Amino acid sequence: MTRARGFSDEPPEPESFWSGVAEHVARVWDRLPGAVGPDWPVVREELIGLLGEMARTGDSVSRDELALRIADLIGPYTEAMYTRYNSPSVRGIPHGDEGIWEDETGPARRYVNTRLCRHGTETDIARDAALLPATGYDVLVNIGRRDDRSLLPADEAGFPRDRLPPGGLWLMLVVHTPAGFEQRWLYLPEDGDSYVCPCSPRTASHVCTAEQRRPFAVVTVTTPAEPARLTVRLAVYHGAAVVHVHEVGLPMTSPARLSATVVYSLTRSFTDLGPFRDRKLSVFTSPSAAGTDGRVYVNGVSAEPMAFSYSDQQAENACKTARTQLFQTHLVKVADRWTSTYDDQQAKKQAEFEADLLALARVGRALHASVFGRGDGPQIRQMLLHEAGAGPAVVQCGRLANEKLTIPWQIVYDLPMQSADETPYVCPSVRELGGPKPGVCPYEDDHKPVGRSVLCPYGFWGLAHILEVPPNLGEERALRHVVSEQANLPVATVLGWNPQPSPAEERSKVEALRHVQVLREGALGVVSPVIDKRRTFGERLAFADMDVVYVYAHCERQRDEGATASTAKIVFGTGETFTAVDVRGWNEYYDWPARHWEDREPLVVLNACHTGEILAATLTGFVDAFAQTAGAAGVVATEVTLEQCLAGLAMELFLAELARNVPVGEAMRRMRWSLLARGNVMGLAYTPYCAADLTLRLGGTNGN
Repeated sequence: MTRARGFSDEPPEPESFWSGVAEHVARVWDRLPGAVGPDWPVVREELIGLLGEMARTGDSVSRDELALRIADLIGPYTEAMYTRYNSPSVRGIPHGDEGIWEDETGPARRYVNTRLCRHGTETDIARDAALLPATGYDVLVNIGRRDDRSLLPADEAGFPRDRLPPGGLWLMLVVHTPAGFEQRWLYLPEDGDSYVCPCSPRTASHVCTAEQRRPFAVVTVTTPAEPARLTVRLAVYHGAAVVHVHEVGLPMTSPARLSATVVYSLTRSFTDLGPFRDRKLSVFTSPSAAGTDGRVYVNGVSAEPMAFSYSDQQAENACKTARTQLFQTHLVKVADRWTSTYDDQQAKKQAEFEADLLALARVGRALHASVFGRGDGPQIRQMLLHEAGAGPAVVQCGRLANEKLTIPWQIVYDLPMQSADETPYVCPSVRELGGPKPGVCPYEDDHKPVGRSVLCPYGFWGLAHILEVPPNLGEERALRHVVSEQANLPVATVLGWNPQPSPAEERSKVEALRHVQVLREGALGVVSPVIDKRRTFGERLAFADMDVVYVYAHCERQRDEGATASTAKIVFGTGETFTAVDVRGWNEYYDWPARHWEDREPLVVLNACHTGEILAATLTGFVDAFAQTAGAAGVVATEVTLEQCLAGLAMELFLAELARNVPVGEAMRRMRWSLLARGNVMGLAYTPYCAADLTLRLGGTNGN
């Protein structure tokens, strides 16, 4: 046994698992109340009881079992990791950000293995063989030791070995084919290979015998009668959250080559599935397995998965319409200039607000219909209501790496709403906008009468729920849940800006100065000086000493003559611009370190016009550039052009919550409701591309 990297030789290593846990509890005790939050009195009572029982018993095995219960109790609150300890009676030792012990050998690395065999056999198909038409083949999947017969390359197939919950866990495998999808359950023990058994994943223990366990999950795929492009997609879920997707290409013509590749992953090595346990629903979009139009897959904790087909063009048009409505809600053209429809407090009167909300609900409902067009919209809403409980549901909205369309999920509206000019039922929640917001409308029962449209803020996904929109991170990085694990490190923010985002107006400069001063006076630790030059900005981002990168500037789109794609450019105060393509080259151009931001991955906030909009005609996006190339923990971006004063207020509200260590998802929801209380719907113009529970420091809080 050796001490983990970065720790001194004192105190000595524990002689047993239970003593190591006891030492760990002593180290983190002072931090537990803040980490646990309102549940601390209950957790404290249970923890003291377990510690007392462990002290009274003289049997080391019993103490180890009690220690494991303690690990399970406090692990979720301390971001505990479970590391294998060299004892046959021990399943894991928790640690926070200090004092851990690791077994040098550890459990063997495990892989996602995928094979293609003749139906009913385990005879693998040759990799250069073209598949026969109208013939059944079996796709075999397991997780365990590397299988040389697997189609998925070893460097893409790594599966968790060090941060899995002790005792193993159930994973759901969903196999998507052009004909539909099938699901299978795999049980992944703490060590060794996964297996399929008759036990229910809803139960806590296994009653199956070794003879009943099979090493592979098997799904039969039948090729079409005529040669065609055939792709099978395999998704692995932990709870409701999809954590891994890979595709298998099945050739039916020569020259042929069976292949598989990872197209979606929230972690390169799957080293931490624990934080995804509280996701209540996942929705992710992708090109269809047949290569035409798109597919959206929905999965809940306690419901069967669903799949929908949608027209790429129809969905893109619905997204454009929704964004256009957002724009028109707050900007009108007077003479030759765009003018805000909000007053100096970024507010509107109640009647105007309700008109805005209704117009947005209609396009949000059309967006819902374009994606979930099969008529199961009410079923999805009922899933969300069931999963939400007392608090807002965390909904994961992802897209595969090869899906170009990004849907503004926060605008999706799931209550009945007709596009015709009828007078809807107006829920009382439209006029009761102050105070903390539950996850379900207090007047939900009043929504149920059929045959009428319903206007309610809780119909919008971005107001009812906490949305997680993970960025595409590539194959080398994990989705980050905390910017820095150094709890006592002061928060630091690097600010790049345009001191006059609207060049034609002098008041633009006054507002910019006011906004920066507000940020300086807050708890974000804005680093001096603020930056208005591209080179200075690129060189400053080489360092890993910041938690937030805040860009407050103008963004414009340019389409060169003859080009089919437009390019977004962020404009600094000197008139200098940079594009997403530029950002992708900064690691070389400004000599960034090889593993940029590895230990302190900041949140990048792009408070500039439509930096987050990703359409099929867009050349590339700032979101992917900062998340993939620069290594940011996430990116907050805008969906549409925003009036300067409104944009400043929105991010002042959001960043104030973030500075209190409120997770990004909840901070974004609070900002939206705060603006809504002013009669302002424009909080829905922002999208956070990151983990919903991302905080600046460990021990995130609800901020109350």
